[in-house]
Amino acid sequence: MGHVLLYLLLFFYFFNSILVQAQIENVVLSPNTVVNKAYFGLLSNITVLTDSSNVPIITMGSVRMGLLVNHTINKRFAIESQAALQFSNKNIISIPAFEFLYKLNSSLQIRAGHLVTPTTTTRPNPITWESQVETYTQSRIIGSRHGASLRLKISPDWFVATSLHYQNTTWATHLRIDYKTHRLAGYYQKDANYFISLKSSVNKFENIINFNSIQNELATSIFFKLTERFTIYSDCNRKFKLEQTDILILGLRSYFKANKLPIAGFFGMHYDFIQKSLSGEFFIHILELKKK
Repeated sequence: MGHVLLYLLLFFYFFNSILVQAQIENVVLSPNTVVNKAYFGLLSNITVLTDSSNVPIITMGSVRMGLLVNHTINKRFAIESQAALQFSNKNIISIPAFEFLYKLNSSLQIRAGHLVTPTTTTRPNPITWESQVETYTQSRIIGSRHGASLRLKISPDWFVATSLHYQNTTWATHLRIDYKTHRLAGYYQKDANYFISLKSSVNKFENIINFNSIQNELATSIFFKLTERFTIYSDCNRKFKLEQTDILILGLRSYFKANKLPIAGFFGMHYDFIQKSLSGEFFIHILELKKK
């Protein structure tokens, strides 16, 4: 309870700050400590099962808040940590990371600790609104794990990262390759299981596709930006060994942005053809604005 109260007090401070100064990103706390991101979001979802005569209704709500902080020791060494808490019905989800960072030069760095894996970066960052409303496909991607990584920015268009992590009771090697708006990432475990994820953005389309050898599952999400306001999306999976599809969703979002406040969100609806359910949702969050 003490940690919850501390988070609420911190976010009251940041929320009050952005209303006055419109700042929530790269907030300087001291000469060597910067809040890179601060996040607060609220999601409400109501689902109706359309194939039931009793028309049961399932309700779900969540509140998420988080911080991403960088603490510089010297020109080469720094500590970066993120913490996000999500309160959903009776559940509390914690999303931590604590990384030691060493910069060999402006393009090459080494990280170690409980850190974001190269594969994790194909799903939305927990300190962003996309993470709180991520699709089934995005949620299947691994989160932070213990380990160490090497990151290299080859050019403005090319980026490579590799790492070693302890996960699923074994060790795994991760690799990520970026080219412009395309990202390929995945891992290979010591037990020979593997995971591949491809995230790509072209014009109005954004697509993410994963394959998990452990579940023998292919999952994909596609977003298509109809206009500045409307986005249509799909989300589906296929478990080949079981010859089973659990998710087949088609949805529409209508986005909004406040005129005078740094607040945005969307109203959305989606239909799941497998579960035969219709869901309506409302989402609102504080915008990630750069410090003036």
